[in-house]
Amino acid sequence: MKRSARVSVRVTVALCGFLLLSACSTFRLDRPFGSDERATAVRVHSILNARGGGIDPRARIAIADVLMAAHRDHGIDPLLGLALIETESGFRPDAVSSVGALGLLQVHPFVGRAVAAQIGVTWSDRNTLFDPVSNVRIGLAYLAEMKARFGRLDLALTAYNLGPNRLDQMLARGQQPQFAFSKTVLAKRARLGLIQSEAIEVAGL
Repeated sequence: MKRSARVSVRVTVALCGFLLLSACSTFRLDRPFGSDERATAVRVHSILNARGGGIDPRARIAIADVLMAAHRDHGIDPLLGLALIETESGFRPDAVSSVGALGLLQVHPFVGRAVAAQIGVTWSDRNTLFDPVSNVRIGLAYLAEMKARFGRLDLALTAYNLGPNRLDQMLARGQQPQFAFSKTVLAKRARLGLIQSEAIEVAGL
């Protein structure tokens, strides 16, 4: 394929992602949709389309909305949210861990039930966490809680992975966390940004 054709395809994909978000998403911004935010929305949706083949297309749009809302409300980078999804489940909404964590963001049911009550997500049973949109809403709210509690992103990600009480105990004993999980998530976030940067630049968004 010639370079001009490849560029045309990338532009088309990026623009179609933005148009789909504009027409179908539930985005409700308190200010105009600026170029930086528009570029991020395109990037998030295109990654979900590329990686989340097991997620219903309408759910991908809703998840992009949740990721953007988490950025506005809690300062959580949308690409970091995607990197966390990739690390935890490989974008598989039916993922189940050996310790019983469920769904895209590998949320434990006892955590999910408590967080769902706090943020107004209807909780029926553990199967709520197999709904990809509910799972991401709950998981990102929990990450935001860890970020508020521990102050640092590396600690917040470690608490998300280990549990906040376990991390508190480690810190109280003077133990330094290894941060292996947070380093993995941050490395994936950096790669996701690099993968999409050329398409966004070409599209002029």
